[in-house]
Amino acid sequence: MHIVKNIILSFLSLVLLTAGFAVLLLYLDVGQSLIAWLGASVFVIAGIVLAIVWIAKAKDSKKKITNAVFLIASSILFWIFTLFLFGTNFLLYDVEYDMTEATELTPEEKLTYYRRLITGEDGSIDLATLDSKEINGITFYFAPGSEPLEEMEQLVDLVETNHPQLERELGGETDAPVSFVLYGEEFDMPIRETIEEEYSGFYKEHDQTIHLPLPIDEVAVIHEYTHHLFYSIAEERGMYSSEIPVWFAEGVATYLSEKDQALPFDPDYPIKYAAFEKLEHPGGWENHLSDPYSPYTQSRAFVEFLVNGKGEDILPRIFAEMEHSTFESSFKKVTGKILENYEAEFFAGFEQLSDLWKRADLLEYQHGKPEEALKIFLEIAETAPNLETVNHRIASLYREIGDYDNTNLYRQNELRLVNPESMTGLSNSYSYITQDLLFTDVSEAVKYAKMGVDSAGEWERAWSEKIFAEVSELANQVENGQPLKGYRGLLKGEDTITTLFSPREKANLIDTVLARYPEDLSANRTALIELKEQFEAELADQQ
Repeated sequence: MHIVKNIILSFLSLVLLTAGFAVLLLYLDVGQSLIAWLGASVFVIAGIVLAIVWIAKAKDSKKKITNAVFLIASSILFWIFTLFLFGTNFLLYDVEYDMTEATELTPEEKLTYYRRLITGEDGSIDLATLDSKEINGITFYFAPGSEPLEEMEQLVDLVETNHPQLERELGGETDAPVSFVLYGEEFDMPIRETIEEEYSGFYKEHDQTIHLPLPIDEVAVIHEYTHHLFYSIAEERGMYSSEIPVWFAEGVATYLSEKDQALPFDPDYPIKYAAFEKLEHPGGWENHLSDPYSPYTQSRAFVEFLVNGKGEDILPRIFAEMEHSTFESSFKKVTGKILENYEAEFFAGFEQLSDLWKRADLLEYQHGKPEEALKIFLEIAETAPNLETVNHRIASLYREIGDYDNTNLYRQNELRLVNPESMTGLSNSYSYITQDLLFTDVSEAVKYAKMGVDSAGEWERAWSEKIFAEVSELANQVENGQPLKGYRGLLKGEDTITTLFSPREKANLIDTVLARYPEDLSANRTALIELKEQFEAELADQQ
């Protein structure tokens, strides 16, 4: 009976003390919990010492010896439980820091972690509660009764269209299955805790699911599908995703999904950059999502910098080499430089962009030296080739100096980088191309002028229609054997497509058309020559 009583008392004491210690740890950080555990350890040692003293004094008293044994056993168990609880508390902070670099956890957040630990839940949606449908080998999950068939077919088309190209870009192949979880009005997309905003999409490696909000954002789809292919190929090559720096995985995905989009950069408001060593793990990445940082932009820009300097095959070469060594070793072997040196070169280039930009503006607009301004903008393009404004300025400067092949090349780059949803930008780009084509191909100029009208918004329509009318009239004059008359009308008229041409561009245009139409010996030839002399005089006055 005495033993039973000891068992019950020891059990109750153990439960109460352990529960009390657990509640205390909910309010303590790692350092404070260590002090609390050391205090508990002193308490345990004192209990064991006390029990040993009882045993020494008990002599033949079995009752006292039994009490002492139970005290020792309870103390040891309590110490083991407190060690486990301390370790769990430490692990919670360690996990939280790895994921978000947060150094504080509220009692409620800790309880949520414990609940997930006990129940096995990870806080994500239970796919078993959703409806599903398989199309062409891809499984889709969605809210019961919703079945967004149009969006699912759109996703199938995006996957099948982009899969081969993405595999080529990554330098590997995989037939790993992928599933999509679609969030609509019935249930919301999860919130990204670090910035308190909904995810635009995310990929879960353990079950190979891509989570997306509706309606479908094609860039987000390609970004997350790139992650799926990237991590699947890595796994098949024997790599662990934890061995791949987050910035590299995200930089590759952002680069490949936004390849035809302009790099968001404003020389007057440059963003702040973080060393890549701070973006290697989830915690560092999440911690730099808020302004003034933009790790997605930074990582994409660095990948573009690599590709521009080393060629399109640089990414698959680094990725393939990682099968045999660490990322840092692979990077050095493939590029010939350690990451820190390449990173320093990249940062130095971006830090100089604003100063270079201002110097180029000064040379072009105040000193009238387009050739020197062009050299600077080409230097900027080496660091950031996918800046819409850089390609625009380079195209315009090539036109200024009379290099129309390169004008067309960079103007097409500009057009590729224009946001198609920005009707103003698209219409303006077509107008610039129309102006460029006056030097080379009038029939093509008419085609692009019409595209400018079709893409124009309310504010640009009148101007776009005027350009189309002028270029169409020029084309008619050319067809009727009076090309010089048509060009003379554009160059002499006010508020025409050539109004914003510089005197140098106007003089170049006259030289071009005179050489192109030598058979036209009308009075318009003499008039154009006189007009050219007038423009050259204006140019001389400016210098």
